[in-house]
Amino acid sequence: MNKKLDKDIFKFLEQHKQSLDDIQQHIYDVIIINRLKNHEVAAMFTSLMRQIMTTEHNAKLLDSLGLDVGKLNPEVLAKIQQILTEEWLAEQGYLDK
Repeated sequence: MNKKLDKDIFKFLEQHKQSLDDIQQHIYDVIIINRLKNHEVAAMFTSLMRQIMTTEHNAKLLDSLGLDVGKLNPEVLAKIQQILTEEWLAEQGYLDK
C-alpha cells in the first residue's frame, strides 16, 4: 500500500474506534442472541485468545519471554490472560499492584 492510503485507513480506524465497553457489549449481544452456553463461550474466548497471542507482534513478545506459541494450551492461555487482565486492571487503578 502507499503511504497516503495507509494514512487514510489509519485515520478512518481512529475516527471509528470503539471503547472496550462498547466492544464488550457487542460481543455480549452476539452471545445472547445465539444463546451460547457457558462452555461454548469459554471455548470461544480461549480460541480467540490463542489467535490473538499468535499474531506476529504478540508472538514476538511471547518468544522473548521464552514461550512457544505452538504450545499455547488452555492452561497456559488462561494464565497469560490472568496476568494480562490483572496488569490492565492495575493500570486502570482497579487493583493495587
